[in-house]
Amino acid sequence: MEGHHDYEHLAWVAEEFWARKNYKSALACYTIACLAFVKIYPDRSADTDLLGLKDGAARCFEHLSDLSDPTDVSKFSNLKECIKLDFEVLKEKEKILDSNDEELLILRETLAENNAQIGNHEAALSLLRTNLKILECKEYGLEDEWTLQTRYRVGVELSLLGENQQALILLEKTLSVMTTNGFPQEQQEIVREAIHGAQEFIEKTVANEARNNAIPSNQYSRTADLKPCTPPEHQKLILGTFQSTSATSNETAVARSKENSQRLGNNEPQSIPLGLGPFRCNTLGALFNILWTVGVVSLVGKPQTLADEIKSSTDGTRSRASSCSPSIRPFIQLEKGAICHNEDGNGQDASSEKWLREVDTVVHSWMPLSKVNDKIRIAILDTGIDLGHPYFEERIRTGSTQSRRESINECKSFLRGKRGDEDAHGHGTHAASLLLRLAPNAKVYVARVVDDDGEISNPDAVAEEAINYASDPEYWNVHIISMSLGWKNIPESVERAIKKATMTREVFIFAAASNNGPTDDYSVTYPARAMMVFPVFAASSQGELQRFNPSHEHKKGLSTLGVNVTGPWTRHGTDEKSPTRCRSGTSIATPIMAASAALALQYIYQKPPLKIEGLDRLKGIDGMVELLSLMKPPHFNETPYFVKPGVWLREKEYARKKVEEKIQHIWYGQIQ
Repeated sequence: MEGHHDYEHLAWVAEEFWARKNYKSALACYTIACLAFVKIYPDRSADTDLLGLKDGAARCFEHLSDLSDPTDVSKFSNLKECIKLDFEVLKEKEKILDSNDEELLILRETLAENNAQIGNHEAALSLLRTNLKILECKEYGLEDEWTLQTRYRVGVELSLLGENQQALILLEKTLSVMTTNGFPQEQQEIVREAIHGAQEFIEKTVANEARNNAIPSNQYSRTADLKPCTPPEHQKLILGTFQSTSATSNETAVARSKENSQRLGNNEPQSIPLGLGPFRCNTLGALFNILWTVGVVSLVGKPQTLADEIKSSTDGTRSRASSCSPSIRPFIQLEKGAICHNEDGNGQDASSEKWLREVDTVVHSWMPLSKVNDKIRIAILDTGIDLGHPYFEERIRTGSTQSRRESINECKSFLRGKRGDEDAHGHGTHAASLLLRLAPNAKVYVARVVDDDGEISNPDAVAEEAINYASDPEYWNVHIISMSLGWKNIPESVERAIKKATMTREVFIFAAASNNGPTDDYSVTYPARAMMVFPVFAASSQGELQRFNPSHEHKKGLSTLGVNVTGPWTRHGTDEKSPTRCRSGTSIATPIMAASAALALQYIYQKPPLKIEGLDRLKGIDGMVELLSLMKPPHFNETPYFVKPGVWLREKEYARKKVEEKIQHIWYGQIQ
């Protein structure tokens, strides 16, 4: 139908305006597209296309609200329109989804956040209580991190409404669950501090009431009795932590956090960016950030922000470096080749963990447990793996009896005198954990090719041995290789091995692009700059490319999460039983991208409707770029595409049909 193409074209134009941050024009296009859709299909109020258009309009209102001056009346009105649209989408989705569907939980959480921003705490509390009731059921349970986070936020809203006694009960219940289940002491201490803060508010209230009782009734107004017990300055700071779900809201959040930090002693709290869409915030790191922002929690020392880290890495210390994670340390020279050296992260980021959890829940619910012959095989060339880390003893995913360790098919060292199932550096353990977390159905092979100091002294160990061994049908015969390493020059042996693996054996290779910024002489390192290799760039959970990325003129360039990602680290050289580290960089984004490619291949191989004629054509590098580009969120049209696996499968039956149509379109486009 011609009208059908009209609204689709308008949606495309809206996304183009969105990409240019012209939110007013994008909003106009989304609005007209909605009207056109309703005119063509008046009885399809729950259609995924219409709901998607409304969501796009809501996000535009959200951005316009963020960009408005705090004193501007339009800021309030834009956010109200956003809430109105999100509420319409929620009501329609409640008709077609189960009441406990994660998508509904996410949408209610977004509505609660925005209602809190405009001061409608009753509505925010009602939405959060609905979520809490569902989260406390058997499917999630009292011990789930999302449950703990939601219970905390209910407590915040109760406090803002003056119900500090109820808030205290919820916080104490949260602490009881954490204590019983052996949560880390530092996390328990955060909640204890919050309880202490609530108790102080209650004590102040009692003291104020005592003073008020001593004053004649005609000396104070009745209105004063109705004010919330939480001091106004704390109300403002708590509200400041509820960021809108938009890419540009991060700037507003940073400014607000800096203002708050000056008032609370110059500690610089990190904001809680919620991403481009209503994805849930489910870690105690977010709870920590909220408590810190309101001044309940204090830290010794000042955390380094990403901007500070980038500044320190561009002050002349990195002139020759090309490792794959940003660091305040001088970079390693690349004549030998190197992997990331990153001793200092920026602290746990709730939005990054939320991004990963979305893949855990939304995507994996679509992926049945694979048969042995159906598994995608991935090789990771890195510093090895600490296979004795407790993380690898855990179950690979809900419903499976298999441990993560069992998904590691083989560990092999290509370094003399080293074992493949050991890791003296830590990066390989971190990277392997990301592969297993995001692609739990995959078979993972670990190749230890990087020295303990993070350098690659023998390129042949990477090339003629590791790459050939991984791609050889007689040995590992992998579909995908992840390489978080690079050279300034091009080692001939590595070049030969890559050509053989990609052109003869049709293996997909993903390599870190480097972290030397766009002004570096050699920019993208090798093998990321090789013609048949996917260069991987790092972005925040909201899709914002980081300054440490090299120039990205590559049309096949892809970006994904690579900022403040927490994962297991080697136990080597530490007394910690289960160490974790937070890391950033293109080397962190690389295994995440490799896992995303594995999900794409697995989705195609396991869905009978997708066994279309000529599907093998999608195995080429162009076909994979197209497949991964289907994972980009709406409004992300610039290269390198931001890949987010959860984008595919959030709409259940609607999504499956859309993906199939797009895959068929890719194939037909290739053979024309």
